[in-house]
Amino acid sequence: MLASTPFFRQENGFYIGNQGACGPWSDDACHAGPPAAAFARELELLCDKQLIRLQIDLIRPVPMQGFKIAAELTKEGRSTAYATAKLLGKDGKLCATANGLFHTMTELPAFEVVEKPLLDFSPVERFLREGEASPTARKGREVLPAKNGFGKAVEPICPEDTPTDTAQGAIPGVESTMWMRTPELLPNESMSGFQRVCPLADCINALAANLDFKDYLFMNTDLTVALHRIPDASAEWIGLRGVGDCHQNGMGLVRGELHDKHGSIGTVLQNLLLRSRQG
Repeated sequence: MLASTPFFRQENGFYIGNQGACGPWSDDACHAGPPAAAFARELELLCDKQLIRLQIDLIRPVPMQGFKIAAELTKEGRSTAYATAKLLGKDGKLCATANGLFHTMTELPAFEVVEKPLLDFSPVERFLREGEASPTARKGREVLPAKNGFGKAVEPICPEDTPTDTAQGAIPGVESTMWMRTPELLPNESMSGFQRVCPLADCINALAANLDFKDYLFMNTDLTVALHRIPDASAEWIGLRGVGDCHQNGMGLVRGELHDKHGSIGTVLQNLLLRSRQG
């Protein structure tokens, strides 16, 4: 069931994590999706152009007990703008950095567009009919376990054939699909369309690494979200179709297509640090 409590509250300029912001690797650290949305929010406050790309480097775990974001516009022209941001814990340690790219939107004469196939929305429709007991909801909880804060706060919906198997050695790319809706970022404030994409986008490692959570760690050290169409801020469900490549040398790369109910909206990319839980 979707949590009604936002991911964060704000105190004296700091984002303080509510339980839904907690990630799977530590009770003291945020899932990277909600801080990514916070980065997008702070960057969007700098500029009236449209944020279209967000690149984040995750230097150390983002603390649940609180962080602040210092953002600045580095260059703005007539059509584009660029910005940077730093995420600092309450102890002043740098936890993450981000770069944002903005474009000015315009209306062009009509031209022919070859549309990509729509991402199958039927798993969500089945969940909306049948609720938490539906196979699509159960499969979503296998991909994104509900035992952690983030997993309990969001609603992940997956087709029944989404793979969750462990494999040995180099894992061939197996395309997987997930839809998600999330709580708001902050109380009494609705997320923008770009912000709403971020929590789902950071789940590409859980979806596409295709490794068993009980046996492996597959932590992303970065996140890049690039959109060619901005979903409406009121869009409830965001979809992800992803694929990954993981190897016994500890390296992994996952990438995916982002969707709303109307079609493709952009891409996401993560580099992964792979480790065995067996030592």
